[in-house]
Amino acid sequence: MKHQVRTQEFLLLSMLFLALGSTLKAQVSEHVALPSGAFEKISKIPIPPQRMKWSPEKPSSLKVMPKGVVSPLYGTIKLGQKEAQTAFLVVLDAPKGKPSRLFIDFNGNGDLTDDPKPEWKPISYLSGKMKRCWFSTGWADFPVKYGKKTQTLRLLLSRQDSVDPEINPLFLALEYKADFGIVGSFPIGEKGLPFELYDARATGDFHGSGVPNNSGIFLWLDVNGNGKVEDRGEFYDAIEPFNIGGTTYEIKDISADGKTFALAKSAKTVKEIMLPPDLANGKKALPFEAVSLDGQTVHFPGDYPGKKVLLYFWATWCGDCQRELPGVVKAYKSYHEKGLEAIGLTVERSNDSEQDVKEFVKNYGIAWAQIYNNQMWSGDLCQLYYLSHTPTAYLVDCDSGKILASGLELMGDRLETTLKRELAPKPDAGK
Repeated sequence: MKHQVRTQEFLLLSMLFLALGSTLKAQVSEHVALPSGAFEKISKIPIPPQRMKWSPEKPSSLKVMPKGVVSPLYGTIKLGQKEAQTAFLVVLDAPKGKPSRLFIDFNGNGDLTDDPKPEWKPISYLSGKMKRCWFSTGWADFPVKYGKKTQTLRLLLSRQDSVDPEINPLFLALEYKADFGIVGSFPIGEKGLPFELYDARATGDFHGSGVPNNSGIFLWLDVNGNGKVEDRGEFYDAIEPFNIGGTTYEIKDISADGKTFALAKSAKTVKEIMLPPDLANGKKALPFEAVSLDGQTVHFPGDYPGKKVLLYFWATWCGDCQRELPGVVKAYKSYHEKGLEAIGLTVERSNDSEQDVKEFVKNYGIAWAQIYNNQMWSGDLCQLYYLSHTPTAYLVDCDSGKILASGLELMGDRLETTLKRELAPKPDAGK
């Protein structure tokens, strides 16, 4: 009897684990291939081009050459799954001092006269030596085979044409980037999360390089839904785990053409990369607590009720800061009695001491609190405000916490104009 009960328990547990397994197992699904237009979405990200080298040797596979070709160079672009790539013969007619012409054997029959012409436009300009130069750009659609299916992949192409007789045209490579990708929506959040997969290696194989954290396959997730790539928090190596909303995910079982794969919760845990803060005018400034150079604890914005505070990120080594600070000192003296306060936040190098900053502050006649940081951009407040350059300034209404002005509005002569506007008495003041 006990044996029968244990058997039933085992069967029930087995069924439970099978049921759980079916819910936890990621389902492979098909996504939409984007044959062109993928690069535009992520053009903000600096992606280096691939380079195809030229050879002066005519390949034996080339049977028919277009008429009028006088200075041919030859190359090959390979696309598709690594184990079964499609090779495309590329021919460039590159006469000295003239714009080039580009031909591609798309159908692979060795005849360059029966293929679609790639888009190839020379842009004329004068060099520093007043020589006529050409920079040619364009694109081409490559029919790439994945098993029995063919998928069109567009590459963006460019080349600097030679005008200097001392430059060997063989050294001027054809540069190209992928313009194809995969788009869709992940079941994350209430409305789903739009994504794009991009092949930065421009190989047409979405398996990637196999190198950890450098697969060459990029994943863009539109986390904030604005349709634009943010500098952080939305761009990942697609073959590595990533964290959204506190949950770590992985892409699994991806096909070479990128069209099918599964999104699964990962057994690994990685830290979530937060989006850059929205510090546009009208948005709320980010509160912080820090100790100033004189040893006082600064609580921003809580310590400044009824005040307008100028947050000013600067550095002693920054030439632009040195030019701007005399104007800031003058403006502070003019508007301090009208409700203006300021907090300086330094962006110093590791060898710039507190004493260096104190002497700088004294020499410039800076009278407001200074928060010292010698970790450059990795300092806590620089990270909080996602700082990338100095000087950077924000004018904040500390009662509402909202940013009143920022950027160029607080630089040069415009600083005075902005402060005059924002610190002017309100029409209903005193009623």
